[in-house]
Amino acid sequence: MVSLIHPEHIKQIESNWKTKLFNDFINEKPIDSEINSEDNFVRIIKATAKDAKIEFEKFYSEFAERKPSEESPWLHDNFFIFTVIVGIVKYNIEKEWIEKVFELRESRNREIAQINLTFKNLVNKNYSSKDNLFEIVFVFQELINIPISPSDEINDLYNKLSSDFSLLNIRDDFLKIIRLRVIDLIVLQKELPNTVEIAALKDFKNTFLKRIDFISKVIYAALVIGLVIGIYVYQSKNETNQDLVNTINTISGLLGVGLLMLIKRLSKLVRRLILVILGYNKIFNNGNTPR
Repeated sequence: MVSLIHPEHIKQIESNWKTKLFNDFINEKPIDSEINSEDNFVRIIKATAKDAKIEFEKFYSEFAERKPSEESPWLHDNFFIFTVIVGIVKYNIEKEWIEKVFELRESRNREIAQINLTFKNLVNKNYSSKDNLFEIVFVFQELINIPISPSDEINDLYNKLSSDFSLLNIRDDFLKIIRLRVIDLIVLQKELPNTVEIAALKDFKNTFLKRIDFISKVIYAALVIGLVIGIYVYQSKNETNQDLVNTINTISGLLGVGLLMLIKRLSKLVRRLILVILGYNKIFNNGNTPR
């Protein structure tokens, strides 16, 4: 299969922090932890990407207090609105506020109107509507892990993208990034046709990592408790050597902050060690090991 993705496309996307961030998000790549965490788009991306429902709900409830208007700078930001929709559906959040946003996004421009209609259908889980832009639906369902079986729509979309290069060489960065991701997904589906099984494996991966988190926390807690008991027993048996006990207490007090940081690092080390022992890194060896 001939690649439709020109290096120039990637170069253009990565030259801008926002398009790069969105591209990383829909490609399910690690989000740069050093990027401005105060920006609303960055906050919503991080909360949606790392499966943090509480964090998303907190951001959404705060942001939804704003009354949308035609002057709102984010109103026609497709990157922002699409990410919000992913979170709403993924975490089953109320949709009253976003529906008010849709009312203000009405447009006579055919392409913009079709994007808006697709967004509305995504919120209402109407994925099969013929009025949808299928490329947006395809990427959306991949993000929330709804399997899409090979279909005429997938083949038609690939044929359309491969026969009309103007669909990739467009000024709309949102649609360009979505369509580039679709090409990757179609190639993957043709190589691995059982998408239901792929979805099940992704679910298991998330469950597996949550179990590892629990196990590592139990081991970490046991080590900390053991350390505390050990110090207590040692002090109890050496009450006569008061100078030594006082020295231990003094050193513990001086190293309090440093010791806390060391313990936190130990927790992460235990988690990584368990993943290595169970062979996780050998399977997912693309540098995307969850922190």
